[in-house]
Amino acid sequence: MSPSAASAAVGSSVRQSAKVRKIAAVRFFIYRLLLAFDQVYDAATEVERKEFMRAFIERIELFPEKQPDGNWIRKIIFNFPVPVNGSEVKELPLENESMAETVMLLCQQKPDDHIYVELDLDELDATSAETKATYQEIKEYVLKHRGLNVSNLYISQVKRKLSLEVGESYNKPKSHDARIPVCPPNKESAIIDALKHFNMV
Repeated sequence: MSPSAASAAVGSSVRQSAKVRKIAAVRFFIYRLLLAFDQVYDAATEVERKEFMRAFIERIELFPEKQPDGNWIRKIIFNFPVPVNGSEVKELPLENESMAETVMLLCQQKPDDHIYVELDLDELDATSAETKATYQEIKEYVLKHRGLNVSNLYISQVKRKLSLEVGESYNKPKSHDARIPVCPPNKESAIIDALKHFNMV
């Protein structure tokens, strides 16, 4: 091997080694950043948060319409592989994901302390109607499929008629003889269709 070829090979090896060290340093920095993500993100300004998201996420693909579970996001594509459930992925599909929200209170205890929790399952069990559509979603469904605008009052009247749970009304009439509009039959039918669509009846 000629001296110039040997020199080129050594130079290439040094450049490659420097590149590997740089990648390792960046990965280590990202790892440290992710460990302290909550503190860093909370301390960041709105502009810094947007810049971080731009660096982290390449794009977010949306469904053309809101899904029955309320989800708009089809998938998230990251700028680099991220760890998800023990493997590294660049795309995170959310099409068939079911979301569960949990609220917890964490407190520091001594190792010998015990916490006893009693759960009354009857209190936790939600009725099928309580887990379904909001008044706004019912209004949007009726408008889209029947071309009718319906009010919260009309929805409440139909729900009462069907023996579905209705929250307390805070805008009650001031006098007992006040005239309250009654839901017309065409709108009642449209609201019932919406309730059936959302599996509330």
